[in-house]
Amino acid sequence: MTASNAAGEGAGATAPDGTPTRAREGAAEGRSDGPPNPPQAPAAAGATDTAALTATEARRRERQLGEAAARALHAVFVQRLSATRMASFEDPGANAKNDPSWVLGRYWYSIAAAESLVPTLHVLEVVLRNAMYDALAAHLTGGVGVDLPDCWLDWPAHQSVLYQDAQRPWADHLVKVAKAKRDILTDKRVLDTGRLIAELNLGFWTGLLSDHYEKRSAQQVWPTCLRQVFPNLPASEDRPRLAEHFKHIRRLRNRAFHHEPLWRRRPAEDHRMLCETIGWIDAEMAEWARGLSTAKVTQERGVGYFEGMARKHALARPALAAAATSLLGATTVVPMTPPAAGTGG
Repeated sequence: MTASNAAGEGAGATAPDGTPTRAREGAAEGRSDGPPNPPQAPAAAGATDTAALTATEARRRERQLGEAAARALHAVFVQRLSATRMASFEDPGANAKNDPSWVLGRYWYSIAAAESLVPTLHVLEVVLRNAMYDALAAHLTGGVGVDLPDCWLDWPAHQSVLYQDAQRPWADHLVKVAKAKRDILTDKRVLDTGRLIAELNLGFWTGLLSDHYEKRSAQQVWPTCLRQVFPNLPASEDRPRLAEHFKHIRRLRNRAFHHEPLWRRRPAEDHRMLCETIGWIDAEMAEWARGLSTAKVTQERGVGYFEGMARKHALARPALAAAATSLLGATTVVPMTPPAAGTGG
């Protein structure tokens, strides 16, 4: 080997392109002669799983605290609203959830459902009573004599078209008008036709759809006035069917206004039915009523949403939250139950 060859194999030898020979060899072999990269520390085994588990346990504890606080709140409800009333919000179904938070959730949902129907019931009741009064005034008096004491609501007994029943005064329409007049005067309000119409309740106006006003009245009202009150009524409907329909509406209205449980109802469907009924009287009023209600949102949220609200509300109350923490212990977290094989966790 010549000296030049020996030098060419030395550390300072270069290739024809000027690249050091050893560097070219290292590149060809996929290595570098530069300083080695520092070793990477391996990820802590199970660190991610541990963090996820900790977050899950925190959420689980928060739910447990919420349920415990809801249990304390439920006890307050039982004390102030009665055990009998709270029992009416329990689901008797075989697999029903009847923890205190779910019972409270049904109560919350029931209130929201009632609230969502009030605007629609308001529109229907006012539109119905005015339409009925106007149609009967046109039929009975030709639109003349609509002010007290000449309006048909205030005719004397021997002349009145209103149903009278001495054996059942609660069903006597003339008695109901007399009571409404007394109530107005007792409250020191001016007695006029408009106030009298408003003072008579929904039961009075829907009661005018009974067969007393079709078969037994000296001055027959139905079916003569049916299309005057309900100009958009479907051809398949008649007075008897309307009477049953409004009995259903009156029961719904009484349940909503008298604070009875509504958690089994679907308020969006009730709202649609009420708007359809308003439309039989006036399409524009029905269209207005459709935009007034929160029934659709309430129904879509369902009882589960309000169960969560009950837990959050209870936890936000210091006394209830303290009771829940004391009940569970300051650091108690119930271990998660591993999912059964094949459940997908």
